[in-house]
Amino acid sequence: MDVPGVSNQLRLPPDASPARYQDLREVLMLRTLSHWGAEQYPAPRLVALLTAFLDEYERWTTQQRLDATRHPADESCYTPLLQAQGQALARMRHAVTLLESNEAVREAFRRANTAMLMQMIVSDDPAYAGETKSHADFAARFAATSYTDLEAFRQHPGRRKREGGGHEPFSYRPFQLAFLLLSLNSVTVNEVREPAESEQKSLSDRELVDLIWFPTGGGKTEAYLAVTALSIIWRRWHGGPRGQQGVAVLMRYTLRLLTTQQSERASRLLCALEFLRTHWRNDAGQRVLGREPLTLGLWVGQATTPNTRAEAGQAYQELLQEVQLANHLPAGTPRKFYKNVFQLAACPWCGCESISRVDGLYQTGFDARGQLTCLNRRCHFGQRDAADQGSCPVPVHVVDEELYATPPTLLFATVDKFAMLPHKEQAGRFFSQNGVAPPGLIIQDELHLLSGPLGSLTGLFERLVLALCTDRLGQRPPKIIASTATTRNTSAQVRALYDRSVAVFPPAGIRYDDSFFAYNTPASQRRHVGVMATGKTNLDMQLQLTSLLLLARSEAWRALRPASPTEDAALTALDPYWTLVLYYNSLRDVGKMYNKISSEVFGLVQAGHQHRGLEGPGRQWLYYGLMSRTRELTSRVESNKIKDALHELGEPLKLNDAPGDQRRVAAGVDLVLASNMLSVGIDISRLNLMVLCGQPRNSAEYIQASSRVARNTTGVVFSLLDANRTREKSIFEQYTSFNQAYYKFVEPLSLTPFTPQTLDRMLNSLLVTWVRHHKGKEATGFTWEMATELTELLTASLDADPALAANLEQRAAILAHDWLDRLQAAHAIGKPLKYKGKKHNTPLLTKEPGSAAQPNFWNLPTSMRDVDTETTLGILAPVPAVAPPVMPTL
Repeated sequence: MDVPGVSNQLRLPPDASPARYQDLREVLMLRTLSHWGAEQYPAPRLVALLTAFLDEYERWTTQQRLDATRHPADESCYTPLLQAQGQALARMRHAVTLLESNEAVREAFRRANTAMLMQMIVSDDPAYAGETKSHADFAARFAATSYTDLEAFRQHPGRRKREGGGHEPFSYRPFQLAFLLLSLNSVTVNEVREPAESEQKSLSDRELVDLIWFPTGGGKTEAYLAVTALSIIWRRWHGGPRGQQGVAVLMRYTLRLLTTQQSERASRLLCALEFLRTHWRNDAGQRVLGREPLTLGLWVGQATTPNTRAEAGQAYQELLQEVQLANHLPAGTPRKFYKNVFQLAACPWCGCESISRVDGLYQTGFDARGQLTCLNRRCHFGQRDAADQGSCPVPVHVVDEELYATPPTLLFATVDKFAMLPHKEQAGRFFSQNGVAPPGLIIQDELHLLSGPLGSLTGLFERLVLALCTDRLGQRPPKIIASTATTRNTSAQVRALYDRSVAVFPPAGIRYDDSFFAYNTPASQRRHVGVMATGKTNLDMQLQLTSLLLLARSEAWRALRPASPTEDAALTALDPYWTLVLYYNSLRDVGKMYNKISSEVFGLVQAGHQHRGLEGPGRQWLYYGLMSRTRELTSRVESNKIKDALHELGEPLKLNDAPGDQRRVAAGVDLVLASNMLSVGIDISRLNLMVLCGQPRNSAEYIQASSRVARNTTGVVFSLLDANRTREKSIFEQYTSFNQAYYKFVEPLSLTPFTPQTLDRMLNSLLVTWVRHHKGKEATGFTWEMATELTELLTASLDADPALAANLEQRAAILAHDWLDRLQAAHAIGKPLKYKGKKHNTPLLTKEPGSAAQPNFWNLPTSMRDVDTETTLGILAPVPAVAPPVMPTL
């Protein structure tokens, strides 16, 4: 069955005039909203266009109220929906008023849109980072492109059209512009305003958690990146001396792959902001965005990036050895550099490979600190001559110690990395220290993944993170933005995580299929096919279905080649269905299938070719080399190899130039074996064919995983269900109705941050973090009052449940007593108590071995995913053997 299509394009009534359509089209163009459009669109014209844009939304909300009056029996259901629509409209109207009356806000708004326009140009244009290229390509193909001139961006023709050639203006999707307006007040002046009658009970904008709830592929990332750009520019421009340094925005993810993937988009935005910082000056010749560079920092853990400078130096030496070895290979030999753990495979500004041939020899732009300076000397972030004021490195840092020494403007992190706060004294520099303002904006992507044990631990720790991010001078809390494509019971989840109310955007309509900014369309992009066989094992069915789908590519080629004017045209038509994605629920199933590709799958495909008469000269390339073109996307694969695999997945199908039977695939992945790592954050438009090998564990994962295909082209998802599993059999029996409305089957999330088990796991970390970072004290400076303050902070949201509050206070008191006892014991031997250390006989608070008589309360976790019960094992001394007694003989 076909899943209903969803459109996020601007929708006008049939009677809309051409002038009205043109106005709404212009207001979505980034050039109109940027500072380059200030002359053609001065403040009155800009305000008029934005007002017309909101008028369309108000017309829709008015119609919603009229439709609701026709069903008075459902008034209790419609009322909260209509109120949410009114509140969102009032906030956006207030933003337009602010843009009209406040010149500083208006200029920051224009500059943020300029940065977003440049980010889109860099991401789309193959002359920039829209295509990864070797050093030689800049002289051969892009000699006329300027990477240092701001005027080149102002004159850029626009986005490449997918069909027909030419360019079109870079534009926001309607909900992206609407969300930027919605967030304007809370990340700039945050003025106090009188709420409208329809929102008398609403909170201030900054105290709300704004949740972007939009289907996958709808553009959520660009929406919160625009708010990020506005927040950073406002802090640097109007934040005073305290806003010139430190972390401005915390952006957090739940998976390391998701973090590194999304950091590529954000790195282009930070490059655009840093580029603009060097060009924008006031009348006095001073840089309006400050003298300190705007940077991005990746704080994701040792499995992905080096933690220390020593580790970075060792990784750099290993990379140099690999580069030197590559120089001994023939010039035309393809080469992948798996020793690159510094995450940047190419410059995020010009697209030059970070390891590329220069003058016939491989070179790398990295240094021993993991800092990349582009090998392209024409790049703004490239190597310069000494006479040209030296080099300008790419503003991306990946080594933890470098982040601690110079906190980045935008900090990218995984949520469980914050469990390192009690262990790292330097990590406190990410917050309010030494006269620097704390982060003013927190962004949490893929909110639905914060559930279960991880969500419970995060919800407990989040109270303290919010306290660390609260500006103590103005008592100004941070703004929180979250995003998800699948949500259920959102208010309870956000309350458990952040102790705040939530405002979902866009607000739902009174019909499930229309929220004005997203609405169902008759045309469908994705077809779902359910497959369930009896009498066969699930693995056998995987082998058969996989081989048949691979064989179908050859059938398609046989039909396409005669009908296409050229072979390249036929390859272009086949490319969207060349790569087959196999999605699994467990690593064990991935391993089983991976071992059978080179033998059974290849044999079945070869036999199918022979049976259907598809063999012949020049046709073996369709399946030869199948195993070499199979990739795995699971946690078993190292991060740098995963990034290489994702890059390969984005490459279109290409053949070599060899004749006849020597023809082979030069680029293109045949099979991808993936776990739930693929289900979020992967945006590869050429993936349009997927097999779900077993129903994912919950409906949210099913929606997220199947949405990885058919992003731009129609695609097919096969659900291979097991008849021996009751749940999968039930889904197959209701397959059509399930897929027509699968959002209503999304399970509610469960978070329990104050249960005894969660407190046992994390309360000690919270207390150490509170004393170490919020109070700024060493272990010797602990007092009973500090534990009391933390308890009051945590119990502020537990007024309705005195039992949980009493339990929390009791556990905090036990920890406080133990800490004071350790202080007294250290004082008795004349040595200070330390949090951690390596010196012999130094009293330590954390990581001390415990015993049954003296339990250890301070074995602090280093990750929020580490939730299993720990058991201490001891080895007993061997017991001497005793000879058995000699029995008397009868």
